[in-house]
Amino acid sequence: MREERYNLSNTEKASIKICVSYKRKRAYYPTGVRLTVDEWKSIDTGKGRKLIEHRNNLENTFSKVKHFAHKLMAEGKFSFDNLRVRMDGTACISIKDTILNKVKRLKSLEAFGTADIYINAYLSFSNYRDDALRFEDITVSWLNGYERYMITQGKSYTTIGMYLRSLRAIFNEAMDAGIIDATLYPFGKRKYEIPISVGRKLALLLSQIKQIKEYKYDENSAGAYYRDLWLFSYLCNGANFKDILQLRYGNIQGDEISFLREKTKRTSKEKKEIIAFITPEMWSIIKKWGNTNTDKENYIFTHLNCIHDPVKRRNMIKDVIKRTNKNMKQLGTALGIANLTTYVARHSYATVLKRSGANIAFISESLGHSDIKTTENYLASFESDERKKNAQLLTQRK
Repeated sequence: MREERYNLSNTEKASIKICVSYKRKRAYYPTGVRLTVDEWKSIDTGKGRKLIEHRNNLENTFSKVKHFAHKLMAEGKFSFDNLRVRMDGTACISIKDTILNKVKRLKSLEAFGTADIYINAYLSFSNYRDDALRFEDITVSWLNGYERYMITQGKSYTTIGMYLRSLRAIFNEAMDAGIIDATLYPFGKRKYEIPISVGRKLALLLSQIKQIKEYKYDENSAGAYYRDLWLFSYLCNGANFKDILQLRYGNIQGDEISFLREKTKRTSKEKKEIIAFITPEMWSIIKKWGNTNTDKENYIFTHLNCIHDPVKRRNMIKDVIKRTNKNMKQLGTALGIANLTTYVARHSYATVLKRSGANIAFISESLGHSDIKTTENYLASFESDERKKNAQLLTQRK
């Protein structure tokens, strides 16, 4: 345990944590004990019942951390995350507790979207069979049954795959940390393989992009603003709205704008910088709707100004996406374009480039993907007219 110096009054309490040092880095593990300065000074010699109870809890937690740290070192698996997972698993080796601990860690990293996926996945598993909450209950038979159940509930293979990949990640973490044995692992060849959805993708034609761009709005209306924000996303390498709303003027270098995808900042070892050329249309949108104070630290779009709380920032981003989708749906109805959402902007960027003959490797790099296969999943099928023309070639006479 490490003593940190705080300016505490005699009655204020501080959390006592175990400090673990490894390769000149430190991590802190909670003990659940809170003490005043005087209580901490007398923890070794105090005779009171409560103080003795705190001392026993601290000694037990310290012994537990030391035991697992040494065990992981002996197995060649030590990392701060593995130690934390193994500590979490000592209370109850259950899917529920393991997922909730994962959600807690994700929220501490401000990965709220990923945390929501894990929560929704757990609720889905519980709705299927609430008695199967332990690792040993998740078998190949259970997984096949869950997949059939989800299909009967009208869920897509995209949703099924997303939830089961979350479950697989939980298994991998538990296995790496030594909480469960590899014999319990139900995923992989000749076991259960998570289905991959390869459905029709949502993407627009260039002619539809032109209709959206040229649609006549009142100059300063909400519809005009959210349409332009959508176009900015499309033109900025299909950037998602979370990235767009966090762009600062410092991201602009000459005629280009560069940034790291928020989605992959914490999950990818190699941080891939996305660089987009700023088109005249993008400059026009920045000039019309952007922050008039162009200092490097200022956001280009002002929605996140003065919002520092991570939850409030996330809620603001969700609100802007909701408003954009509402206005784009209204525009889509007017133009006869279905399912016009923020998600379509990203798919359309990739697909328009594909149809124009751009190299898939370039598209992949522009989107910030780690491999080309991910990019290929983004690329939509060619429009129905193209399929019809190609089908006619099958019976065309010479």
